[in-house]
Amino acid sequence: MLRIIVTICMCVSIAFVSAQEQKVNLLLRKGETGKAIQLLENSNNLSIEYRLLLADLYRENFQYHKSLNVYNQLLTKAPDNKMALEGAAKTYVKIGDLKSGVDNYTKLFKGDTTNTKYAGNLAALLVKQKEVRKAKAVYATILRSDSLNAYFMREYAKTLSRTKKSKEAEAVLEKANMHYPKDKGVLTDLGTLYVGRKKNEKSDSIFKYAEKLYPNDISIYRKHARALFSMKYYPLAIKCYEKVVAMGDSSFFVKQYMGIANYHAEEFEKAIKHLKYCLSLNPMEPYVNLYLGLSHKGLKQYDEAIGFLEDALGSFMDGQTLGEVYHHLAIVYGYKRDFANSIECYEKAFEMNNRKSDVFYEIATTYEEFHKSKEKALQYYRKYLKLNAGKKSKKVDYALDRVHKIREDIFWGEK
Repeated sequence: MLRIIVTICMCVSIAFVSAQEQKVNLLLRKGETGKAIQLLENSNNLSIEYRLLLADLYRENFQYHKSLNVYNQLLTKAPDNKMALEGAAKTYVKIGDLKSGVDNYTKLFKGDTTNTKYAGNLAALLVKQKEVRKAKAVYATILRSDSLNAYFMREYAKTLSRTKKSKEAEAVLEKANMHYPKDKGVLTDLGTLYVGRKKNEKSDSIFKYAEKLYPNDISIYRKHARALFSMKYYPLAIKCYEKVVAMGDSSFFVKQYMGIANYHAEEFEKAIKHLKYCLSLNPMEPYVNLYLGLSHKGLKQYDEAIGFLEDALGSFMDGQTLGEVYHHLAIVYGYKRDFANSIECYEKAFEMNNRKSDVFYEIATTYEEFHKSKEKALQYYRKYLKLNAGKKSKKVDYALDRVHKIREDIFWGEK
């Protein structure tokens, strides 16, 4: 009798839960997610399927800790539940806990090394954590079972390139290009890689082919322009950037690279126009101020050049680049015959980068011209010659001659 009562109660309970779950489905179809969550929270004996649904709904509604609580409760009872592991991994990523996300996806991938979804998510997280070698191993594993997957071939090539295996990356992308000759991603990745491999003509050719296939795809023109810029084909890069602008992209980075390319092509007025537009969007961008200063220097507008170069000093952080800015400032002050500031900037450039030999040469000549300080000049000529030992150039010959002459003058008491 007792068994019959228990059985009847269980049937009623199951029927009740089933009815509740049907109400949840109806609410979700109506888009009433909040009510669906409330109903699920108030339901007892939910099936695993609907507990997973509740956890998913929590995550989609930014209730990440509640979401993780449900997933972890499920994993306590069933540690290998794939849906719970994956759902928890997604939630960990949402809250920035990439390590826990990696742990979950690693467990999933080890259980099914042919699952492209697990592989892709795991490798992407590893790359974000800068564990590129581990990501490379994941891509290599998945490609053993799915050797012609264009997406994974591209991602594998990127990890190869980042781990200084650019030759192998090139082979992977060329194989992908052979099997998918019209794949836009493969074409642009290969074109970009060719730049790093110093295969400039191949890079330009493959981008032109991609543009022919997809004449209205602005992303291809952007990448082509950037490749041309990297190859220092500045006039061609400018033309490509002009196409990008004509297609509707006048963003900061497009205008910045366009302006810098104008500077290198000695189109200083055009450079100033584009870079001032960038300055209106971001007044603190160091490279904008730097190249505005250099462009005004090219036009012999030295006061304007000094203003922008000094603004650049306040934005750069790394010593080597700061040294370059001080070096340019020193030259501009020299053009203005302001030798005191010129020498001060040269010395700061030396402090920031004491391996830049031309700075020593310029400090030495400036000391001779302005301060008439032969001892200081001799000191910097010697430093310049030490860094250029065994080299032949007009500057080296001049420095050797000046060292010989200054030592004679000092010996004979001439200051």
